[in-house]
Amino acid sequence: CKPDAVLVYGDTDSTLAGAQAADKLGIPIIHIEAGLRSFDLEMPEESNRISTDKLSSILVAPTITAVKNLKNEGIFGAFLTGDIMHDNALYFTNEIDSTSTPSVLLTMHRPSNVDSLSRLESWIDAIGDWCLLKNVIATFPVHPRTQKSIDALYDSNWRQKLLDKNIKAINPVGYVELLKFVKTSTLVITDSGGIQKEAYSCETPSVVIRRNTEWVELVDAGHTVLCSEPNELHECAESQFGRGIDVSDRLYGDGNAAEDILEIISKNLS
Repeated sequence: CKPDAVLVYGDTDSTLAGAQAADKLGIPIIHIEAGLRSFDLEMPEESNRISTDKLSSILVAPTITAVKNLKNEGIFGAFLTGDIMHDNALYFTNEIDSTSTPSVLLTMHRPSNVDSLSRLESWIDAIGDWCLLKNVIATFPVHPRTQKSIDALYDSNWRQKLLDKNIKAINPVGYVELLKFVKTSTLVITDSGGIQKEAYSCETPSVVIRRNTEWVELVDAGHTVLCSEPNELHECAESQFGRGIDVSDRLYGDGNAAEDILEIISKNLS
């Protein structure tokens, strides 16, 4: 039977595909995480966000900035709820104690960082040099995309070569296990949109190795810093390492966004 609505989340290709299919069939679209903008059209996620928002009937925005972005594009009536991934991070780390041992979580998967072998090597060298200087280990779950470049960059002894730089490469981990790493690390270094926000949820400072972010509130509040080039890594990491994160500003809500979204959907589809 024909659904009353199609709910899509985020900014992946499947998000846009779902929205386009629903639009062709005349089915109302609910977009969760609407209004995010990095203002960088070289990121495939950016065009996905913009197109999905334009097709959607009910737009659910996680932040005040996202609502403003939509208004600036002539899209009004978005609902501000907070962020459901913030809900998840709080829920799954509620009983995890932060460790007192200095450590780093490193993730890299974005094409701009890992598809170029020379750039990937520069990031690894910069991060490794800083980790050696600080005498800390960076745990590095290696994304499949990154693995392809590492295989081309190093020989079969690549894990030991990274470990010599205090970077401990491990296989990819699941969501809950990754949250444990975020929660118990002293610093997160990442190019992921989700992980930089989860670092905030876990009260862990971060360095985002990108030139921009869709979660601009984190930068404005000083919870993270942008690091666009490997030669900036040392200064950026030093500025964040060991800092405390005060989440009393509730940038992404109070952990009840999911309940608010369900109420919005119920009222607007009844």
